[in-house]
Amino acid sequence: LLGSEGDDTDGMMNNSRRVKIASQLLSETPHETSISKLSERYFISSASIVNDLKVIESWITPLGLSLIRSQSGTHIEGSESGVRQAMASLINGVINHNEPGNVVYSRLDPGSYKA
Repeated sequence: LLGSEGDDTDGMMNNSRRVKIASQLLSETPHETSISKLSERYFISSASIVNDLKVIESWITPLGLSLIRSQSGTHIEGSESGVRQAMASLINGVINHNEPGNVVYSRLDPGSYKA
């Protein structure tokens, strides 16, 4: 999820927002939220939220998770271990995300967060 955009400020803001949305959806699984609520929370258009959800969906699919969209809302569906693996991956991505010129060393060894 991190690092898929360029180094421009807008790309970094998009990634930051996507990480927050993914974190919210994962932590609230199986509860639903609406695109309009996300749009209001992040002060962006519904179209931008839909684009963010497409990126999140492509990120969670290989982990065995699905992004479910319905009239009642949007939520992530999958096994508990898949949700935990996605959360660990998300956290590790945030910890290890390097800004240009910064060196960050993770205190987690990869075996700690892989299922």
